[in-house]
Amino acid sequence: MFEQLELLRNLIIRHLKQDAKDKSRVREVVDAKKIFCLIAFYEVKGFRYVQVGKFLNMNHATIVHHVKSAKDLFKFDPYFRENYKLVENNFFMENQEVLITDIESEINILLFKLGKLKDKREEYLNKKEEQKISSQFETDDIVRTETLTQQKKPLLWTN
Repeated sequence: MFEQLELLRNLIIRHLKQDAKDKSRVREVVDAKKIFCLIAFYEVKGFRYVQVGKFLNMNHATIVHHVKSAKDLFKFDPYFRENYKLVENNFFMENQEVLITDIESEINILLFKLGKLKDKREEYLNKKEEQKISSQFETDDIVRTETLTQQKKPLLWTN
């Protein structure tokens, strides 16, 4: 899962020439951090503020601040928006293989679960059929005993 964050970090380094893990407060580095946080929070499956903060060695409150301010910058700063779109598009292109692998593994898990459910269904239907057959035999036995008792004629004993 962290490989997606590492992939995102490498893309930012490649395209923006800045590292999101740097401790600098230079505008370009801070923009790289904000782009990283925004994409990681909204686009990478399963990550929230705490996980992104651990990856960048930051507090989750800092990540919250970066995400909120990145939204504002995206609206009003065309340079930031251009950089964001560049990284985001490349992230999705690079991430396609990871997504396909995730989808294939999900399909395999679902097929395994489906097989188990089919086995349980078959077992249930077999038990139900056995119960039906055994109840039919019990009903047949009751009917036979009743007819046998009804067919008996009372014997008259005379002395």
